[in-house]
Amino acid sequence: MGCNMKYKNAGEILPPELVEEIQKYIQGAFLYIPTKDKQTHRAVTEYRIELEKRNNRIFRMHLEGMSNKHLAKNFSLAQSSIRRILIEQRKRSEIMYEKINTLLPHWGLQGESVTQIYSSVWQIGERYVLKVYGETESLNRNIMVNNHLEGMGIPVGKLLCTLAGEQYVTDANQYFIVSTKLLGSNIVS
Repeated sequence: MGCNMKYKNAGEILPPELVEEIQKYIQGAFLYIPTKDKQTHRAVTEYRIELEKRNNRIFRMHLEGMSNKHLAKNFSLAQSSIRRILIEQRKRSEIMYEKINTLLPHWGLQGESVTQIYSSVWQIGERYVLKVYGETESLNRNIMVNNHLEGMGIPVGKLLCTLAGEQYVTDANQYFIVSTKLLGSNIVS
C-alpha cells in the first residue's frame, strides 16, 4: 500500500456509535475512505492491488489447509467475507484450470490431472508442476536460478521444455513453465 494506505480496524479508532452507524451499511468488509488530496485515483488503485494480494494470500492459506475460522481471525474479517473471497478465488481458479488444460499439449501432457497447490502453482499428474507468472522479470530470474542450482547439483525441479524446445509458453500476458516435481510435501505451520 502507499505511505498513507494502511488497514485500520474501525473498532479501534472510531467512536462506538459511529461504528454502529457504519454497520447499518456494511459489515465484515474493507471500506475505503478517500483522502482529500488529488491522488485519490492512485490511492484507490494501490488499495485494490493490496486487496488482491490479500485475497491471494487467503486463498493460498486455504489451499494449505487453514480453516475459514482461522483465516477470518488472521485477517480480521467475518467468516462470510472469507467465504465470499474463496468463492471468487475458486472462480478464477476454474478459469485458469481451463486455460492450463489448453496449454498442456505444448509439453505433451494433455490428459494429465491438474490440481492447484498454490495461487500460481498447479500440480500436473504426479510428476510435474506448472507455474504461472504475470511478468517476464520474475520468470527469467526463476529460470536462471533454477538452471544455476541444477548445475551445482542442488535438488530442484528440472525445467521441462515444450515440444517446440521453448522454456515457457506465453498466453494473454501470462507465462507458464513446467518442471518436474520434487519428492515430499510442503510444511504448513
